[in-house]
Amino acid sequence: MKKLIKRSVLFLSLGLSLQAQAISEIDYQKTYQDKVMPFYESGSTLSFKARDGVELSYHKIGKGNKKLIFIMTGRTEPTSKYKEVVFDLKDAGFDFLLLDARGQGYSERELKDKQKGWVKSYKDYLTDIDELFSTEDLKSKYSEIVFLGHSMGGAIGLRYAQLNPGLFSKIIVNSPMIELKLGDKNERLVATLMRLNVLMGKGKNYIPGGGPTRAEGRFEENKVTSSQSRFEMARVLEREEPRLIMGASTNQWVLEGIKLGRKTFRKRAKLAKTKMLLFQAETEHFSRYKRQDKLCKELVNCEANLIHGAKHEILMERDSIREPVMKKILSFLK
Repeated sequence: MKKLIKRSVLFLSLGLSLQAQAISEIDYQKTYQDKVMPFYESGSTLSFKARDGVELSYHKIGKGNKKLIFIMTGRTEPTSKYKEVVFDLKDAGFDFLLLDARGQGYSERELKDKQKGWVKSYKDYLTDIDELFSTEDLKSKYSEIVFLGHSMGGAIGLRYAQLNPGLFSKIIVNSPMIELKLGDKNERLVATLMRLNVLMGKGKNYIPGGGPTRAEGRFEENKVTSSQSRFEMARVLEREEPRLIMGASTNQWVLEGIKLGRKTFRKRAKLAKTKMLLFQAETEHFSRYKRQDKLCKELVNCEANLIHGAKHEILMERDSIREPVMKKILSFLK
């Protein structure tokens, strides 16, 4: 942990000394509308049918570059929430491709209750990426593909990289979900409970105590960001597109999330040759860091950064936290 803290302090000091390129929370809404939106909307939102017939949505921005950044979001997050992230990276010489994971964002839901976070198997996420890459013929179009993922998306991307060695030239992950934070509960015990629920036919039920989202969350109570401007940006998206609103996860999703995390951690050596930038939030409610720390310590090409003052969604944080992170990413992409 000393190694992580030392790197974080040095990195934050460097980032704060550089001129900011990201848009500011001052006049955020106006700048977002005038600058961020036009760039993102210069791309196209498309869809394709996965092998099992589920329709998946993705957004691509092609500017004729030979390098691509492929982005996967966290659970409940639509691709449109990453408009600002894409805008901040637009001058780095990359095209962009963002995939809405099945069951969320603009992709098709498979259950009658559209708010339920559910997937039959985490392997479906991986085959979906295969289908997308084939649909867009990415391997022949681009000489370099960089992966950027948050939380659930980060874990999916890491596992996909393990199964496709050398596909990603670099990996950037924020709080990758390779170990769920389950309060004071033991992961093995939770996995056993979820497995029993699935065997009893309750895999599509909300987790105990969970349910649909019935009221808009208050900024003061949120656990993901200390930026009110960016918190409100996400709420605006949900007001404009109520179908984006997600409730709690299901028993099946939690079980598959645990399985994905365990598998990714066990196969961590397969990531040894890929340069990786890992961000961790000081105040974290959703991902445990024990496996992340061990993974990054063992992989010589992995650099971990513990970001002081940050909550789970570091890329959606307040300016003083977010700007140095974006600077670090831009430097890493060179």
